[in-house]
Amino acid sequence: MYEMYDFDFNTDQELRDSKLITPEWVKNQGYHDENWYHGGLRHFNDMDYDTLQWMVDNRFADLEERQNDGPTIKSFLRYLKDRPNFSVIGYVVDSSRNDYRLSVDGITATDLSVDDKEFFSTIFGRWADEYELNDESARAWWD
Repeated sequence: MYEMYDFDFNTDQELRDSKLITPEWVKNQGYHDENWYHGGLRHFNDMDYDTLQWMVDNRFADLEERQNDGPTIKSFLRYLKDRPNFSVIGYVVDSSRNDYRLSVDGITATDLSVDDKEFFSTIFGRWADEYELNDESARAWWD
């Protein structure tokens, strides 16, 4: 459906969303029905390596997909692989739209070691559209 990369996405939105929208998340967000998409988009936070890899393995995410000038999903997987305290943020597009996909537009980290801070600063500090780094957390985001 999403024609930019001519990628054959898995269109089983219910299965994809089962990894994103859990009953606990729904409860925490205050939703009382199944209308979790707004304008055809559903944002997610704190996606770890295993979940992003599952999305790729099941064709819900294209390794070459990128948010504008941000890293590709393939690059985000490399960043997350050995850093369990890093996670990605982004959004999924509803299957009713012709641009159905999963996009990653940012990366966050908590419990930062000195090495984590150096890595985050070196890799993301110069080219993210938004960048934050302090003793407790880090965030880089691409518009």
